Amino acid sequence: MFADDTKLYRNVSKRHDRDSHSEDAEVVGLAVAQQRAGRDHSTEHTQLSIDEQSRNTSGALPEVDEEGEVAVSHFRDVRYHSARPSSPQQVRDTTAATTLQGDIDALVTWSDRWQLPFNEGKCKILHLGNNNPRIKYTMREVDLEAVETEHDLGVHIDSLLKFRKQATTAAAKANQILAVIRRSFELIDEFTLPLLYKTLVRPHLEYGNLAWGPFNRADQLLIEKVQRRATRLVASIRHLPYEERLRVLKLPSLFYRRRRGDMIQMYQLFHGGVDLSPEDFFAAATDNRTRGHSMKVQKPRAETRPRRQSFSVRVVNDWNSLPPTVVGAASVDQFKSRLDAHWANIRYLIPDRS
Repeated sequence: MFADDTKLYRNVSKRHDRDSHSEDAEVVGLAVAQQRAGRDHSTEHTQLSIDEQSRNTSGALPEVDEEGEVAVSHFRDVRYHSARPSSPQQVRDTTAATTLQGDIDALVTWSDRWQLPFNEGKCKILHLGNNNPRIKYTMREVDLEAVETEHDLGVHIDSLLKFRKQATTAAAKANQILAVIRRSFELIDEFTLPLLYKTLVRPHLEYGNLAWGPFNRADQLLIEKVQRRATRLVASIRHLPYEERLRVLKLPSLFYRRRRGDMIQMYQLFHGGVDLSPEDFFAAATDNRTRGHSMKVQKPRAETRPRRQSFSVRVVNDWNSLPPTVVGAASVDQFKSRLDAHWANIRYLIPDRS
């Protein structure tokens, strides 16, 4: 899985770093791999790409902001800025590694020209996959540090893409806030708890779910345990089973919330709600069966567990099984209400396995 993917995390110094002792700008991830839907992780290609629309008339990269940050990402299929356009390469041999090293050198040249030098000590390499050749890269003749986990855009990314640390961190933050709620409110009933929980706690458990949503059973139960604990704060329903407490509080299980979020993202993809194209993730279904809706997609081949749980694979069965009345909703809000009605029987259930 991801035998050839490598990710570079770079740190751009602030404009005034040379004249003061201010801290360096926040580390921003510069990925050199663009995951393409429909390919298995074992043959995934590392790709170097450039967003042509972001280039100015002089051919240079866009100006960085006041904090010295460059490059932003969208979920898992992303485009990143490079100092020059480069054709897709597999970082599996010395030739491709030389090309990538050349791009890093070009970034250094560009940053020096704009007087935003990189802090080599804070730039890191994250090699993805067990079979990654783990080639070393340098910046100004300084070897870049290879790490197993990196915190990028609020998500802890590990070399095996299991996101165990992210699940643990999210649950810990949510539990801390839940403890504050318990100490701060003398009376918590079935009306106040949902408001407090949905506003202060659940966002920590669901942030970035489309990219890292837990697929390990232990991590799924760890995240769900936070909500289980929250529902027990209401003394009048504490004696009820967990699923019954969810029904009383009208709080769907987090298992259901993740599936629902995937379907909402699919609807947005196919109806122009996001600046992404379905073709970037999926291929249209080619079977001649007329049952179901007209937006069915093919399920790509996936051999490894992380690949099977990636967005472009895990959503296919659920999406293809939706009725035309749900997929053809006129708006996102209408889609949500119809989806909830269609999945009403699983709204509060905890699956035996996932």
